[in-house]
Amino acid sequence: MKPTKKTKPSSPKTSIAIGTYVVVATSSRPWSVAAGYYAGEDKQGRVYLDNARQIIYWSSPSHGLLGVAARGIVDGDGRVSPAVRHMRVKNEESVIAATDLARTSIEAEPWK
Repeated sequence: MKPTKKTKPSSPKTSIAIGTYVVVATSSRPWSVAAGYYAGEDKQGRVYLDNARQIIYWSSPSHGLLGVAARGIVDGDGRVSPAVRHMRVKNEESVIAATDLARTSIEAEPWK
């Protein structure tokens, strides 16, 4: 696969557009994964999400964190919290743009 052309990010950490649905993973304990609409970040690099949900668990058919961002919670076999209006994520390690398929699956709030 040919590498994509590098572009200058709009902020120090990410080049994701405001309003993009993202999956975010933290880098320190307690580890956490959240999803929501990217609302920007502050000078300390903390990411803000609107309509945010915590992804508590996903099964192996989801194929890990990147699979969740690409395909969502496969067959509803996972646990996703109800949404909160706004959330600050501290110590994020990954901010991944999610697909529409993933967004639909996560917003369905599966809880098995």
